[in-house]
Amino acid sequence: MRRKHAVGEVPEITTAQSTVHPRLTAVVQKHLTHVYQRPPVPFMRDCFAQIYAAHRDRPVILDTGCGRGHSTRLLAQKYPDHWVLGLDKSLQRLSHLSEPLPENARLYRVELVDFWLLAQAHGWRFDQVYVFYPNPWPKAMHLQRRWHAHAVFPAFLETARHFELRTNWSVYAEEFAQACTLAGRAVRGPTALALSADSTFVSAFERKYVLTGQPVYQVQGS
Repeated sequence: MRRKHAVGEVPEITTAQSTVHPRLTAVVQKHLTHVYQRPPVPFMRDCFAQIYAAHRDRPVILDTGCGRGHSTRLLAQKYPDHWVLGLDKSLQRLSHLSEPLPENARLYRVELVDFWLLAQAHGWRFDQVYVFYPNPWPKAMHLQRRWHAHAVFPAFLETARHFELRTNWSVYAEEFAQACTLAGRAVRGPTALALSADSTFVSAFERKYVLTGQPVYQVQGS
């Protein structure tokens, strides 16, 4: 599991699972053939409607689990012709921006499962979806809490023209790539990124991982 850590300490993953989960294929195939019918939490209908109305005028990039918005700012600078929406469920993290955002970036507090389901229902597709360092849920019993084994995964894929995952757990990257392939998406990776102290880091997590010698894995898909 991901153990508790002090402020500034690098979170480490400890788990008994060292390879792809034996039930991954069965779980993913089940989700691909069954419609997930969870009703959105009440606040998300109005929240999504406001986001949808405000950002339909240009292509959209999602930065999911954006935390304090560091990655959102970098992506908005890289893609000035897009809206870059940073999404996170924690109001506390969103309230402590790392730096001011460009004009084409916005941060929103959302329940990601509901956001993806509502986007799917509205036929809204995003040019790129970034998933930077999600909670790995490393206990084998929690497989279906990982995004690629969650019932919302088909909605994630349907709304993303392109996507990128980064994680410091190789098993998560391998499972994510395998799940995308099962769904018929083309993937590249997992690839171990060659990052150094001089690199531009997408998040504080990534910086800590690299500076303490932890590997960072990337999966890209379309």
